[in-house]
Order: sequence, then structure tokens, then C-alpha cells
Amino acid sequence: MRKNSIKISFNSLTYQTWLKLFLGLDEKLDPKRECFGNATLSTIKAYGLDEKNQYNSASVIGCENLKKLKNAGLMILEKHGYTFEN
Repeated sequence: MRKNSIKISFNSLTYQTWLKLFLGLDEKLDPKRECFGNATLSTIKAYGLDEKNQYNSASVIGCENLKKLKNAGLMILEKHGYTFEN
């Protein structure tokens, strides 16, 4: 019997890198786990931004990436029969 599988594709390599940094999944990218749970620092490192001059831009990009992550999570839950009321 085949299990239900859900495949979510995030085409951007930088988004995939951001996700690994944000979730702390790759010790090679962030050995000290400084980016774990921090969307802005994950963006700075994944997108190669300058922390001093592009911090605000990184913050906006990080926020957008968090929205993508939230929507993906909601899709997975809905696929398995869970729904949320606003």
C-alpha cells in the first residue's frame, strides 16, 4: 500500500538555502547555528547580503519567506484533513 505523499517544490535555490539555515538543517552552512529561527540572519547568509547596509531588505525578504513557509505548512495540514477557522 502506498502512503500519501506531499511534494512541495520551492524552485529557488536561495530559498532552499534560506530554509535550511532557518530550520538549522545544515551544519556546513551554519556551524554555530546562528541563523536558526532568525529569518533576517538566514536571509543575509543565504542571499549573500551585506548585514550592515542591507539589513532592512533582508528583513523584508525574510518575512516573505516566512509567509511561504506558513502557506506550505497550511497546505500540508489541509491535505491531511485539518482546517483552521479565521
